Amino acid sequence: MHFAELVRELGQKIGHELENVEGACGLSIDGTDFILQNAGDLLLLRTDLGMPAEGTANLLMEAALEANFLYQGTCGCTLALDGDTRHLHLQRYEWLDRTDIDRIMLSISRFVHVAKVWKSLMAEAAGLAGSDSEDAGKLGERIADLSEKFEHFNMLSV
Repeated sequence: MHFAELVRELGQKIGHELENVEGACGLSIDGTDFILQNAGDLLLLRTDLGMPAEGTANLLMEAALEANFLYQGTCGCTLALDGDTRHLHLQRYEWLDRTDIDRIMLSISRFVHVAKVWKSLMAEAAGLAGSDSEDAGKLGERIADLSEKFEHFNMLSV
């Protein structure tokens, strides 16, 4: 499947005409803004999760690294830090020639779900910034439990 064809079919599926601007298409689902981008043979889904609140970056970066390990806390996505903006980003790649619109819809659904979970964790961490180490430990435990939270989605990954 070619990127332009994917954007056209996706637009038909969701009932909105989508614009393919120089190999990129912006979407917003359930309050999550993200970009579909043509990456040659790959489709890139990406979103900016924002900048970790002051005092939370170390905890969140450690959690992101752990979550990336075997995708246990990301459901097949990857978390990365933009060195220029210091924002945490979520991204996912799909092979264009090995997919169809239904699989892309499933990937988008998973991607949006993971983005919402990580935005929620970042907000929770911001609320705990400057609090005692016991509260920070509880957040660390919650982040560590992500592998269980995404277990169902990981089993569906192909």
